[in-house]
Amino acid sequence: MRFTTLVMLPDKVDDVISYVDSMMSPFDLNKIMPPQKEYVDEITIKNVMQKYYILNNDLQLIAEKLEEWSGDKCEIDENGLYCFTTINLFGRWDSWILHDVKTDVQYIEQISENLGVMAIISLNGEWYDITSLCWKQELSQIFYDRSISCIYVAILDCHS
Repeated sequence: MRFTTLVMLPDKVDDVISYVDSMMSPFDLNKIMPPQKEYVDEITIKNVMQKYYILNNDLQLIAEKLEEWSGDKCEIDENGLYCFTTINLFGRWDSWILHDVKTDVQYIEQISENLGVMAIISLNGEWYDITSLCWKQELSQIFYDRSISCIYVAILDCHS
């Protein structure tokens, strides 16, 4: 899926590409992470039960079969069934491009509402999914403490 992401820029940045790269890096779907717990959702548990004809809610058996199916180490704790994964659980994109620094770095007020922005990364590195077609209004609510017209951004074409 292609989508537009805005990366907020500080007032002065010498190398826009390097700055944007550092802000986007934590959200790279291809980034291999140290093993971390990912709790298994109910849909996945039901899929494993159907695939292996498990009739009762035997979490130990489900964990064994899920481990066999996924190849990931799976265990159970007081919060439920989880598997260890090296997938970046914060990943949002698998590629991005800043087409032209001269035209794709601008103040938000200069960007058309028709651009279809799907996400913005704040100056402190937080990713915000934009859920409204009126994305400027949504940004005003997220960044209520400052005028969004003064926000300088890089416009990225992303893919996930």
